[in-house]
Amino acid sequence: MKVDEFREQMEKPSSSLGHIQDWVVGRTHHKGVEVAAGDDVAIEREAGNEHDANAFAVYKNGDKIGYLPRETALLLAEPYDRELVYLKGSLTGGDTSDGCTPLRLSVYFPKENELSANALVNGEKDCAFADLFAAWRDRKEYDIETLKAFSKKQEERIKNEEAKYSNLSVLISRMLATYCDEKSETDQTEGDDLPVFTPEPEENAVVAERKMKMLNYLKTEGYVPNLDSDGDIHFKYEGGHYFVCFNNEDTDFFRIIYPKFWSIDDEEEFARVIHAADRATARTKVAKVFTVDNETWGSIELFISDFAQVEKFFPRMMSALKTAINTFLETMRSSAEEE
Repeated sequence: MKVDEFREQMEKPSSSLGHIQDWVVGRTHHKGVEVAAGDDVAIEREAGNEHDANAFAVYKNGDKIGYLPRETALLLAEPYDRELVYLKGSLTGGDTSDGCTPLRLSVYFPKENELSANALVNGEKDCAFADLFAAWRDRKEYDIETLKAFSKKQEERIKNEEAKYSNLSVLISRMLATYCDEKSETDQTEGDDLPVFTPEPEENAVVAERKMKMLNYLKTEGYVPNLDSDGDIHFKYEGGHYFVCFNNEDTDFFRIIYPKFWSIDDEEEFARVIHAADRATARTKVAKVFTVDNETWGSIELFISDFAQVEKFFPRMMSALKTAINTFLETMRSSAEEE
C-alpha cells in the first residue's frame, strides 16, 4: 500500500489497529545505531533479501537497526505483500546481551472487508478466521476472562494444528493474546497509577471535571495516565510520551501534544525541519508540527462544548497526530538520503 493511501486509512477510526510484542534481531550487525525505549521505528519489506525472501528490515530515522525475527517475517510476508496489513513499531527497551531489542509491532488492516476472502490455507477458506476476527473486532465488548479463555483455546489449537490455520488467523490470535495479557495487567493495577485528583484552588471547575473525565477515559482505554507537575495529563502511546492540556480561560479548548521528538543540531538541519514540518502540517490539516527553541513538537487541538464526545474524537485525533509526525519523519529521511 502506498504511504498516502495508508495515511487516508489511518485518519478513519478503526477497531483493527492492534499490536504484538516481538523483537528486533541482528543488532550485533548494526551496533553503530544507538537505540532506546520509546524510539519509533519503520518496518520495510526486503523481498529481495538473499538470505530470506520473507525478510522485514527495521529502521530508526532512516538507519537500519536490524530485522524482524524469521518466524514473524514468515507470518507477515504474505498478507503484507497482498497489501492486507501495514506495520509500524516502537522499541520498548534497549539492546539485550544476545543482540536483540524488544519491539511493540503495531498491525493495521487497511482492507478489513477483504480479509476473510484472503484467509486461505492451501487455497481453501480458513473457517477459524471469522470467529477469531469477530472476537478481535469486538474485544472491548467482552468480559476479559471470557476473552482470555477463548484466546487460550485458540492458541492451543493453532499450536497443535498450525497447518490448518492461515497466516491471518495466527496473526489475529497473537494480537488477541497480547491484548488479553495487557488488559489483565492494567486491570490488576487499576487505581495504582492514577493520582487522587484534587483540582488547584484557582482551577476552573469545568476544566477540573473534564480533566477527570479524560483521566478515566484514558484509563478505560488501557493507557496508564498520570498528572504531571503542571497539571497536564501524561500518557504513553506506541512508545511516545504525550500530554493532554486544558485551558483555564477557555473551557471548550483542549489539545494533545507530543513534545521534543526531534532535536535540531544546526542551522542547516533547522531549514530541513521547517520544510518537513510545513509538509506534515499541510498534509493532515488538523495536526501540526512546529519548533520550540531547538526541539520539534507535534500537537492537535480541538474546541468541543459537549465533552462526552471526546471518546468519539480522541482516536481520530491521535491518528491524525501520528500521521503528521510520521510525515515529518519520512520527509526528514528523504531529505537526508538526497544529500
